[in-house]
Amino acid sequence: MSPGWIVINYIVCFFEMGILFKFLAGILEMRFNKMINLISVALVAGITNTANIIGMEKLWVVGILYGLIFLWILISFSGDVFAKAMAFGVFFMLNLAIESIVVFAMIYGTGASMTELLDYNGYRLVATIISKIMVYLFVVYYLEKKNKNPYSVDINLKMSLKLIALVFLIIGIMANMIQIHYSDGFIEFNFYFMVIGFAGVCILAISIYENMLKESEKQMELKLLLQQKKIEDKYNSEILANMQNMKYLRHDIQNHISAISGYVENRNYDRAKEYLSNLYEPIKKFDEVLHDESPVVSSIVFNKKVLAESKGIEFKADILIDKKINIEDMDIAILIGNILDNAIEACQRKPEGKKHISLNIRFKKMYLLVECANSMEPSTIQKQYDRFFTAKKDKNLHGLGLLNIQKVIDKYKGELRISLQEEKFLLNAVLLNERA
Repeated sequence: MSPGWIVINYIVCFFEMGILFKFLAGILEMRFNKMINLISVALVAGITNTANIIGMEKLWVVGILYGLIFLWILISFSGDVFAKAMAFGVFFMLNLAIESIVVFAMIYGTGASMTELLDYNGYRLVATIISKIMVYLFVVYYLEKKNKNPYSVDINLKMSLKLIALVFLIIGIMANMIQIHYSDGFIEFNFYFMVIGFAGVCILAISIYENMLKESEKQMELKLLLQQKKIEDKYNSEILANMQNMKYLRHDIQNHISAISGYVENRNYDRAKEYLSNLYEPIKKFDEVLHDESPVVSSIVFNKKVLAESKGIEFKADILIDKKINIEDMDIAILIGNILDNAIEACQRKPEGKKHISLNIRFKKMYLLVECANSMEPSTIQKQYDRFFTAKKDKNLHGLGLLNIQKVIDKYKGELRISLQEEKFLLNAVLLNERA
């Protein structure tokens, strides 16, 4: 092989390893930064190119090559070994299927034999470039779909049958390839079987993937409904707790009046004033967030304020509600509750320094504006496709909270903006104040 073809082959290998890495990065969690990953892709591309020069027809070369590639995957990505093996296997089958379709299509289109196609570098280069472009487009399409539905999928009967059909089809293709290898010539039946077989692999793979997307959407909707029910139960329990506290206060009012009267009769006015101040403190906290136009907002903000302050977080609320909120109570509870829950969690993960939450709720013409700012540890939050996912273990649960927020905002034709400023997390939500 001439130096020129070696360079061209290396570029193709680099592109292929780059596609593989992009595919794996969309499924698994990377361990290293972009520069280290780029260097590792270049090194693995060099190993692949060397294997091509030695000769991929030698089984020991193929075995060592794929062993080294899998070792690279194990080092570069964290997570379960089985998940890594499955991801690598899926990419390998996809790459093989698309390459084979392109090769057989070129044989059919040019009239060249398999030997001529493999021996002539021009044919081989064109087939390789076309197949890599097709693989890249498929990977981009897959990851785009996956990022919109990042949830696990239960395999149903329909999907299982398609998977079984896919396995048998691949076995049939491999048997046909062995027959071609040991036969004297490349008969027409073999050609049509290979083309139809590899086309079937692609069709089944896409069909299985579409089924997975539909199943994922169903599960996501179910998870959203379950979390909404959980929020509703939590909200109701908090209301009951507040009512119980008011009953306790009413029950003890005679004792409080008796104690204050005793201080006044003994002219101990300072102690009476202190007693009244202590008695008024919990009522004062509720007065800060109490609004007749929205008891739901008042109750949620009050409970979150108490929760935050119990964890050493400074909580300030500036609520100016001068008109009736037409947004459904459950939707406003989901919105405010999730925003404040995320803010409290972010503050708790901050190891040191001042922890604070600032909440502003007000109207601007026909829109309800909700602004929340909280302190945070920047390393625990990363921006990904305009959404923020924390580093806590249950990423899907946190993602559901954000999806619930986004769902409410979309329902009322609103907009969500999230930004980072030094060690502060800023969230701005705008909703149209009308019944959806």
